[in-house]
Amino acid sequence: MLSWTGRQLTYELSVGLRKYYYLNEESQYVLATVLSDEYGRYGFCTLCDQRLIWEKDTGWRHPKDEAEWADSYLTKEFFDMGKEKVN
Repeated sequence: MLSWTGRQLTYELSVGLRKYYYLNEESQYVLATVLSDEYGRYGFCTLCDQRLIWEKDTGWRHPKDEAEWADSYLTKEFFDMGKEKVN
């Protein structure tokens, strides 16, 4: 890996990239992106260009109505998933 100056890095670098997928009704995995607006961050289906709701027990799903759509912002708990806890 090269630095922005073009020099080879001589130290270990950890990049935290995450990809999220939504299992749709046809049993296909669709990329779910995380977007943000002035109120927070939310999931977005790249196949149908609609918001997604994250539920801890079931994963991604489309909102059932406008009330759910408005309450679809991701919580801190979502972004802490998979991180090791330090005691």
